[in-house]
Amino acid sequence: MLSIPVPDQKMIANLYTDGNSYNQIVELTGYSVMTCHKYVQAAGIKSRYSYSMDETMFDAVDSEHKAYWLGFISADGNVHNNQLAINLNPKDIEHLRKFRTFMSSDNPIYERDVISFGKPTQEVRFKIGSIKLCASLAKWGVVPAKFLILKPPTGLPDELEPHFWRGMVDGDGTIRTYIAHNGKPQWAISLRSGNADTPQGFLDFVSKHIRTNAQVCQDGEHTFKVSFGGIRLPQEVASLLYGDSTVYLDRKYELYKQCMAAPRIWYRFPEEQLRELVADESLSKDAIAERLGTDSGTVTRHCKKYGIEIDWWERFNKRQQTDIDMDEAVELYEAGLSLRKVAKAVGISHPIVAKRFRQHGVEIRPR
Repeated sequence: MLSIPVPDQKMIANLYTDGNSYNQIVELTGYSVMTCHKYVQAAGIKSRYSYSMDETMFDAVDSEHKAYWLGFISADGNVHNNQLAINLNPKDIEHLRKFRTFMSSDNPIYERDVISFGKPTQEVRFKIGSIKLCASLAKWGVVPAKFLILKPPTGLPDELEPHFWRGMVDGDGTIRTYIAHNGKPQWAISLRSGNADTPQGFLDFVSKHIRTNAQVCQDGEHTFKVSFGGIRLPQEVASLLYGDSTVYLDRKYELYKQCMAAPRIWYRFPEEQLRELVADESLSKDAIAERLGTDSGTVTRHCKKYGIEIDWWERFNKRQQTDIDMDEAVELYEAGLSLRKVAKAVGISHPIVAKRFRQHGVEIRPR
């Protein structure tokens, strides 16, 4: 922040002591709110608005609630200028109230109009300023502009890992149901991030407790994802995250209960059908699972059962080199189809389509 002339510094301090709000001082001086606040503090003037909080809350993460909120802040929090802000959809305002109570804070929750992806919308915002709090969060990896560099925290006790990852899923994850190709309802639990480290950390955590063949994949230019689909697998993951929990996003918890109530489906598909799909080298294991209405782990088990030998990693590498009709793909994309629909039309996965677009300088629309 640039220094301003001393007379202006004194003027800002005098305007504040005269009872003007920061917004009024901004209008009178032309300086930003942050600049005005800086020089009011520099003058030793006590703020008229003093809110309480527990600045030591994240000095140590040693409880379910601390681990959960660290995960949620890692996903949805924003640290800037020694301030922590969380912005949510208005329907989740109760979750901000939970966090405010957890922080022993009386800071207000604001509703405000914003522009998101070019469209006007509303959000609720909770913000607290504390150098000590932000320094504590930084030790756990929550730093400014963390989207592309966030890594799972180290040193978190094993028994607290489910709570941390539940917070991450509540913030940046999805729990959804969908209809598979066979017409049967399925569930999926996914986590996205701006780098591969976070979903890989989630996958490593799940793999310590549950057998899975899930893999981290690129899901956009700066987005990576891991997903657990089917019925059995997402139920086991959901139980690992939400079972016996006492703090959660209410909306996600309701989805968890619906997922757990879904009846198990026992998959029996003919060997001939599986061999026919495996023979199509353009299909990944996940794509085959989707065609069969199951999860990738079930595909792996049935391949072993029927003696079908397949090197999925070798196939993945071959698919990375697959050529596509770029003219057709670009034409479909410019006509308004999504990356996924373009990928389906040209017979390849959408991450590879995105990769080819970037290689050819095709601008990818924001999601």
